[in-house]
Amino acid sequence: MGKVISFINQKGGVSKTSSVCHLAYILANEKRKKIALIDFDGQGNTTKSFGLEDFLNKEMSEGEEYTRVVDLKNTMYELMCNIIITGEVPTELNKFKYNLKNVDIFPSNIRLNGLEKALAMADNDSNDFLKTFIKKIKNNYDYVLIDSLPKMGLHMLNVLVASDEIIIPTNPTIYAIDGFGELLKNIQKIQVGLNKNLKVNGIIITQAGEGTSAYNYLTEQINEVFKDYYVYKPIIPFVKNWEESLIFGKIWAEHKPKHKASIRYHEFVEEFLKKEKKEN
Repeated sequence: MGKVISFINQKGGVSKTSSVCHLAYILANEKRKKIALIDFDGQGNTTKSFGLEDFLNKEMSEGEEYTRVVDLKNTMYELMCNIIITGEVPTELNKFKYNLKNVDIFPSNIRLNGLEKALAMADNDSNDFLKTFIKKIKNNYDYVLIDSLPKMGLHMLNVLVASDEIIIPTNPTIYAIDGFGELLKNIQKIQVGLNKNLKVNGIIITQAGEGTSAYNYLTEQINEVFKDYYVYKPIIPFVKNWEESLIFGKIWAEHKPKHKASIRYHEFVEEFLKKEKKEN
């Protein structure tokens, strides 16, 4: 049975998407793990990072219109709405899934931003719909990974209820540290009520401007304030031209495999697997 791990932070811009994409890509391609990756953020950047647009248009004939991620009709939004309306997972799940770079991607686009309203109007328990879907697929994978919207609401509650563990990416800024306390309070509420088995797998520090006094101080603060939680040793450095890889539909480690950030993400995955082996 696959483990469900979501990447969560109520603050945006902390390399949440980059971190979950690298874990999925490296586990699938270098560790031969069977991975499902659920894009549960309306920005669709996880979907774009795996090159779905290139895949959809690779056999485009002359005169045909270019298909973009925003044009997709069978996404996590449609899948979730189907479950909300019928109470059942669609039988034809393949139309919601793309195998890209050896990872099964369940894509999203901007329409997912309307899911909060659909969840609020649901007749049944609005927290369990994503879990219903994941229960259907998790036995087919070693890991089901989720990229979540950076906002607490019914949307994120679905992610937390469906997850076995969460990984929290954060950058070393005073704003991120201040917001961490609120995030952990919300997680603890879920652990008490809706998902008693939910665990915090660990914290990964990202977008670090290494070598500055602020970086040294704030990194120490993260390790001190959150000493009760596992903090991964590899620290992902700030990359000025990070979105360059997104333009080419590539993961950064695929685009620039020898870059320091790529090496650190590999180290993160190695540490993740060692931690998994030790705990299991």
